[in-house]
Order: sequence, then C-alpha cells, then structure tokens
Amino acid sequence: MFTFANAHEQAWAGHSGSPFKVAASAVKHTWIEELGNGEATSEMPSRSHLDASEISYSPAEVATTPVTVRTFFDASRGVNMVEKVYVSASFQYLYKPLVANGTKVAVLMMNNQHWAQDLTLTFSEVPNLPCTTCNVRDVWARKDLGAYVVGYTATAVKPHDSVFLVISSPDKATATATVAAATATAATATATAETATKRAATKSAIKVAAAVA
Repeated sequence: MFTFANAHEQAWAGHSGSPFKVAASAVKHTWIEELGNGEATSEMPSRSHLDASEISYSPAEVATTPVTVRTFFDASRGVNMVEKVYVSASFQYLYKPLVANGTKVAVLMMNNQHWAQDLTLTFSEVPNLPCTTCNVRDVWARKDLGAYVVGYTATAVKPHDSVFLVISSPDKATATATVAAATATAATATATAETATKRAATKSAIKVAAAVA
C-alpha cells in the first residue's frame, strides 16, 4: 500500500480521505531545517539542484522518512542546519465519500511536481462512485463546472498546487442529455475527419490524372 511522506499528504489519509491513485513515477524534494528542530525553516527552490535529482522513481520507493543529505553550520544565524530529501509521487489523488451511498464524493488531486501539469480524473477509478456521467464542482473556485462523461481534466495545474472537486451523480435527464451531447460531438468530429480524408483523396486523384494526361 502506498504511504505518504508529507504531513499535508497524511492529513487527507485515513479518516480525512483515502488515496486511490498515484503517479507511476515520483520526484525528489529538498529542503533545509535547523538540526534537531524538526520543522522546516526554509525551502530550497534551487532549480539546478532539483532538476539534477528529478529522476523517475516507482511509488514503492517513496520514503516515509526524509533522508539526511548533509549537515552544516550557518554562521549568519549561529545554528547547525541539515539538508534533507524525500521522494514524493509526482501526482496523487485522494477521495472521501460525502454521502453513505457514494453518489457524492470529494476528490483532491495534488500536483507534487516542480512544474505545471494536467491532472485527469476518470470517474470509474473513484471507489464506489456509481456514475460515469457525473456533475463536477470546483470547491476552490466555488463554481459548478457542469456534467462530464467518463472523466474530467484540470489543465495546467500549478506546481505544488491542488484541485479540489466534488463529484456527484446527476439526475437522469441531465445524464441522458450530457451523453447525447457527447455522442453528437464525437459523431461530428468523425464526420469532419471523413470529409477531410475524402477531400485529400480527391485532390490526390486529380493530381495523378493531370500527371498522366
């Protein structure tokens, strides 16, 4: 079972929320704190250092305890410092049912990377969520995003930021209308692609005929 390295990740585990999806790769994070203090006093956003350590790791390699890299004396503050590293999944999703029958669920999607990335939620991956066409609400924005078929993608989520959603089952009429609209959109896209293919074939035939003539 995947375990979390960070306090902010652990806060959603257990009674507050349960993990259901983690990235296949992970990323190293580095920070500095006073030796023996137990609390981070300053982060290390050094891009050159972080880029050098951003190597793929499997979730099984994610450490629950940070690893000490080095200790040193900070003369300006007169204290001993320690540099530590921990490995975290590049993204991870947690969920918490809001009603007993599972038709309304809170989902937290966290981007642990050092750069922005898209985060995609597939509804069928959320444990016990009965809908595949679901209503989506953005908790941070306090905005209903509408009904989506199969899943929802949050685009360009900022580094070390998160997306907090409430997923719920829509009424039957809304679900039917949403699926119909998605089907119509797919059909239009298919028809457009077929038309483009026919036009290309016609142009090619005309060129061949002209060359023969």
